Amino acid sequence: MPAIGEHLLQPATPAGELLAKAASLAAAERVLQHALPAALTARVRLVNQHEKCLVICVDTAATLTLLRFRQAELLELMRRKAGIDCNGIELSVNPLLFVANPNISG
Repeated sequence: MPAIGEHLLQPATPAGELLAKAASLAAAERVLQHALPAALTARVRLVNQHEKCLVICVDTAATLTLLRFRQAELLELMRRKAGIDCNGIELSVNPLLFVANPNISG
């Protein structure tokens, strides 16, 4: 008989679905970060995918503008290298996402 933890992590359970989505987003984040110029990697985060739209947060409006110009390229990259079926990118500025939290060790 499988342990409770093993059952919870099955793909058909809510926890399993959440872990699968998190793994997919983490893989897509790695593809995105690899495709960006070094100057942008610390300023851009893939934070979610809802329906067929990727949600990317950036630190400033200037970074958002740079990504907006590369939107078609990034969509194709996500389809081809990350295997994500998406047809749009939602860009938003969230500078607090990029501020180091001194209360978190690591």
